[in-house]
Amino acid sequence: MTPEDHRRILGLLADQIERGAALSDDQLGFLKLAFRRIGRGESSDVVFGLNYEVGTTVKQAKARKELSLIFHVVANAILPIDEGGGGMKASKALEFAAERFGRDFQYLKNQWAKKSNRHLRDPTRNPFDSDSPY
Repeated sequence: MTPEDHRRILGLLADQIERGAALSDDQLGFLKLAFRRIGRGESSDVVFGLNYEVGTTVKQAKARKELSLIFHVVANAILPIDEGGGGMKASKALEFAAERFGRDFQYLKNQWAKKSNRHLRDPTRNPFDSDSPY
């Protein structure tokens, strides 16, 4: 997840607290550990993941989010019609996405096949997903 994702999640958590909504056990556990680490002298930026890791650039993070959006379209195009999708074959869906997003078909095909991008083949996305464009 990018620092922007972490900031968004922290903002949602702040909204939840502001509304007086109950926090889940996972949220409370996360906050307890985070505050303990900060109390021991760790930087809050490190604890909350608010900086890019060494070797990661903003450009790379944006490219991952764009690829996630493209593959979200592809995954839904492949989904059977009776499940709300387009019922396309993978190659046709990738061709459609290449045309729609102005990307090279072979590049998208290679990225689709990569094991490291397997999670992007899921037709559902939520704001907490790694590389989520939403």
